[in-house]
Amino acid sequence: MNNYPKVSIVMPVYNAERYIASTIENLLAQSLKEIEIICVNDGSTDSTCDILKKYADLGKIMLMSQLHSNAGEARNLGLAYAKGEYVSFLDADDYFENEMLLLAYNEAIMTDADVVIFRSDQYDEKKGDIRSATWTIDARNIPIRKVFNGSTVKDLFLSFADWPWDKLFKRTTIEKLNLSFQSQPCVNDSYFVKSFLAGAERIICLDDVLVHKRVNNKNSITHRYIDVGGWKYSFNAMYGLRQSLYAWNKFEVFEQDYIRFVMHFIVWNVKRFMESDFYEEMFNAVKGEWLNKLGISQNTIKTCDLNDDVREICEIIRYDSKMYKFMKLIQASGNKDEYVFPFELIEKGANIVLYGAGKVGRSFYRQITYTRYVSMVAWVDENYSKYGGIVESPQSLDKLEFDYIVIALSSRDTAEFVKDKIEKRLGKKNKIVWRQPRVVFTCL
Repeated sequence: MNNYPKVSIVMPVYNAERYIASTIENLLAQSLKEIEIICVNDGSTDSTCDILKKYADLGKIMLMSQLHSNAGEARNLGLAYAKGEYVSFLDADDYFENEMLLLAYNEAIMTDADVVIFRSDQYDEKKGDIRSATWTIDARNIPIRKVFNGSTVKDLFLSFADWPWDKLFKRTTIEKLNLSFQSQPCVNDSYFVKSFLAGAERIICLDDVLVHKRVNNKNSITHRYIDVGGWKYSFNAMYGLRQSLYAWNKFEVFEQDYIRFVMHFIVWNVKRFMESDFYEEMFNAVKGEWLNKLGISQNTIKTCDLNDDVREICEIIRYDSKMYKFMKLIQASGNKDEYVFPFELIEKGANIVLYGAGKVGRSFYRQITYTRYVSMVAWVDENYSKYGGIVESPQSLDKLEFDYIVIALSSRDTAEFVKDKIEKRLGKKNKIVWRQPRVVFTCL
């Protein structure tokens, strides 16, 4: 007779004294009884360990402890001792429908699935209400209650949330794929989940909401994603997935899915960190390392359908961190007439005269002021008297010292007329810059 459990529950636990007793009771009330509960205490400093010991002494859970590290390391330790046919990786502060494991396990057995994925919703701890989270399974791409594998659907990596707690994994498939969780403070599950989905032969989804995810819990690592510099660990997850796909000779199969996922994840991180102290460092790392190592270039971008992520990646490639942030501020303001200063034609730190105070000139002025990319020694316009003293007459050009005159006019004919006029007067042909103004957010 096989005495092994049908499902092993692996749960990392860190400073969860507020929730852990009710979470364990919730699991003990599961209608599937052939389970083992493995709790890994990740160096808790509150009363969590004492609570866990009481359940362990009663033989209701298996308790393991480690010095404080991270949830990924804790899951790996628990997984090493798991004996179930299937493994469920749960969080200590969530709660579950009593039928969760029974429904998922029965579906797994009936379909011989490598992984069963089910729906969840979110319990807002601050507001005390539950909100739906239908985006965790994208039904536009994914069949429900029908076995499939990742190569037969579009956008596998964007169609599921990359956490493990709404999934039931076949243990032998984890071993076959030689997968473990990344040992890092956060985003330690994304690599495991997405790699498993790419390597799995048989995936099935249920349409039942079986997990209630607690959000706005200030103690959760998700809540502290920015504080711990989560962008660094996002890169490790994306790069790790790329390595898995190459190791399994599956990169060509999933290349387009992977590129779209990486672009989406990069854009999400850039926007998430825009107001943080990490923004400059993160943005420069994206341009200096991420794009190259993750295989994102103008050539790969051109193979993708044009969408918001593609546009954003193009702008990240084109601009520096300050200019990109400025563009997002303009976009948020709803201004549709912002024109891009010709940064690529002028070296940083140059002294310039801005010629033109209309829509184009005002756009350039905002960007110069915000980015401080160049130093503006004067702003001139034929109609200077309209602008209350901030704009001077073009006659002042005779007495100014500058490196370039930037013509901020949208009409080519008008710009050529002004350019000829200045050249005849000052003879500085190579110092006059005009480029057909580009509206913000045009890309490929």
